[in-house]
Amino acid sequence: MFGGNPMFRFSQIITQQRLIMKKIIATAISSVLFVAAHDALAGQAGSNTTYSLTVTATCSITSPNAVSFGTSAASDPAQTGVNAGTVQITCPVDQTYAFGVNGGQNYLTGSHFLKNGSSLIGYQLKNGSNLLGDVGLNAKDPSYTEGTTENAVTNVTGTGSAQNYPITANIAAIPSTAIAGIHSDTVTYTVAF
Repeated sequence: MFGGNPMFRFSQIITQQRLIMKKIIATAISSVLFVAAHDALAGQAGSNTTYSLTVTATCSITSPNAVSFGTSAASDPAQTGVNAGTVQITCPVDQTYAFGVNGGQNYLTGSHFLKNGSSLIGYQLKNGSNLLGDVGLNAKDPSYTEGTTENAVTNVTGTGSAQNYPITANIAAIPSTAIAGIHSDTVTYTVAF
């Protein structure tokens, strides 16, 4: 009955377009709701991790190789300032340390001794003007057993590079009863930190 009416036809087209627009809007809204619902279901959790590395204080020491004090005859006078080599110590930057020398094989209070059988020749080791022993190493390393009466060099601070300490010896006068041949002693230099 209204089939021929152009207004009716126009009204049908508008109605169809509205339906299409409603479907488009409904689809868009459902897509947004789906994404929102998906995001509401999604989540995240975090957990912190701390990484660390401990650098240990490790010092090294190199003592002089075998050192010869030369040749002397019985009854020769005492010698002072004889070159006894160089002790080299490397400790990390700002690491405090002490170093010294033990009594060796033939120590008697106040002196090391070079020995050949029963023949003894006294000597003392020095760093600078100070007699060198091991008193004070125990303060840095309680497990160290001190065995001399002379002091170690203490309260030195590492630089991260090698530090050199010249060692000299004072050698006592050679006794007239000294046995001919090599007199020797072996000592151990220690760094405590």
